[in-house]
Amino acid sequence: MGQDEITHEGAVDIARYLSGRNESFALRHAFRCISRFCFRFFKMRPGFSDIRANNASLTDVACFVRALQAHLAPNLQELLDDALHLSLESDELADYVANRPSKSTRTPAEFEAVVFKRIIEFELKRHKHEKTWSFLDLGFERIEEKFKLLIDARAGEHHKRMISRLCYQWKDFFLSSEQMGEWESVEDGKQEEWLNQKIGEKLRPIWFLLVSIGRLLQKGEFRLSAEDAYWLGLIDEVIGREDLHSLRQIVEYTDGPDSDKV
Repeated sequence: MGQDEITHEGAVDIARYLSGRNESFALRHAFRCISRFCFRFFKMRPGFSDIRANNASLTDVACFVRALQAHLAPNLQELLDDALHLSLESDELADYVANRPSKSTRTPAEFEAVVFKRIIEFELKRHKHEKTWSFLDLGFERIEEKFKLLIDARAGEHHKRMISRLCYQWKDFFLSSEQMGEWESVEDGKQEEWLNQKIGEKLRPIWFLLVSIGRLLQKGEFRLSAEDAYWLGLIDEVIGREDLHSLRQIVEYTDGPDSDKV
């Protein structure tokens, strides 16, 4: 066998390495873009009621996707549909797996075994009406991908820190005036837990959506205009487009010499 020939085992190792790198890049993309993405969400939120006129059951994150698609090229509109599907599936699966005994009472291997078992149960439940469906159709690499995602999402400290940070950064937008009054009376040291309970589950779907977009961008080739990049949260602003508002403009406006007029 020649030195440059690739065996089956070598190809599997390369695929896993590339998959790991893609996941790393997708998470890095999400961490760097999440503040801009939340900004886009709140700029578009007033229009969600119009989007629900044709489908009252749409969630906020589904309305957000529909609003974004109106500004994107057709291939990116399809990408957002796929990302929404993946994010909702991840969220649903995460909730399903969450109904398990506490991790603190188990060894890491025992905890992982419970998660793996719940994934199998979840997939069987999803496909129970498909008489010819088998796990070979799904592919064991997809099961492994879901497994790693859930271990990371539910046990990863960086995920918990990110949700906590988002809760604090965007509390003024998510909390009602009554809740803001409650927030101000919460004791020091308990504020993070209080915020996570109140709005953590509202922010989680936005985070899952952005991570799913990052994963899909890593798996394919996409041409993005400056406007496309703006709406997906990849860049802060488009020079010369005053109608595409940025956080910088808001900060400069409120901190400027005429800020008393705001």
